[in-house]
Amino acid sequence: MLKNFALLFALASAFALSACAALQAPPEAPSQEEISRHYRFPDVPFPKDFKLDRDKSFIYEAKESNTKVGRLYYKGYDSISHVVEFYQNEMINNGWTEVRIIEHSGTIMLFEKESKICHVIVQSGLTTSTVEIQIGPR
Repeated sequence: MLKNFALLFALASAFALSACAALQAPPEAPSQEEISRHYRFPDVPFPKDFKLDRDKSFIYEAKESNTKVGRLYYKGYDSISHVVEFYQNEMINNGWTEVRIIEHSGTIMLFEKESKICHVIVQSGLTTSTVEIQIGPR
């Protein structure tokens, strides 16, 4: 009986947290100072309250060939729809062109800019959303 109550409480708590996240406004873009603290792609935004997962992320930069690629992972508490809306607006504000969007259990967005390409993959977990950004030359 106690196990059933604990399971019911855990499920109700998870539902309440996800319902609260759905009521939030779309995330705001971080300040330029926050951008420089997190990565070296100043034209690729990330939601303000999302945290960089340094264990999963990497950046490769070769100065002699002017090559820079990266895979960045962020996690935060917001609904997937708000995060997708954030990227649709902010990537365009940063000079990117939206090429395509694929929706399934998550959302994959493809953007292009000059000689660069950027995939933004947004997925929803039990109480958080994750963002994976893959960026490199076209």
